[in-house]
Amino acid sequence: MSEDTRRAIQHAYKLLSYRQRSVKELTERLQRKGFSATVVREAIEHLKSNRYLDDSVLALSLRRNAEEVKLLGAVGARQYLMQKGIPRETAEEVLADYDELATARRLINRKLKIVKDCPKTVLRRKLSGFLKRRGYSTDTIRKSLKLNNINI
Repeated sequence: MSEDTRRAIQHAYKLLSYRQRSVKELTERLQRKGFSATVVREAIEHLKSNRYLDDSVLALSLRRNAEEVKLLGAVGARQYLMQKGIPRETAEEVLADYDELATARRLINRKLKIVKDCPKTVLRRKLSGFLKRRGYSTDTIRKSLKLNNINI
């Protein structure tokens, strides 16, 4: 193992000490730091073989965050994962059983506490736009508003 590879691995350990990162994100960070493509590839392989780097584990963690904290729809969650460098195939696998309707209902209940004294027509418009921006499908928006007695 060359000295450059050792330095790249040390820098990667430092980056990983702050938070988990995807292979793509870590590759970009190491290249930006000035390491050659060969050195970066060797460092990434070392980290993968020692299980410091695993996109599927990171994808599961990001999915939990998207579902429980950010309350994103399926499309929003997929975009969130892909922005973090998770490959599309891995994101699709992790989001296969994503319960978009339950997440939408939780988000609506949270939002209803804020906008209490609002006419139903305005409330419907605000909630549907809000859900759409969070990545929910039109079908899920309709169902969740209907389940919360805010019919469209």
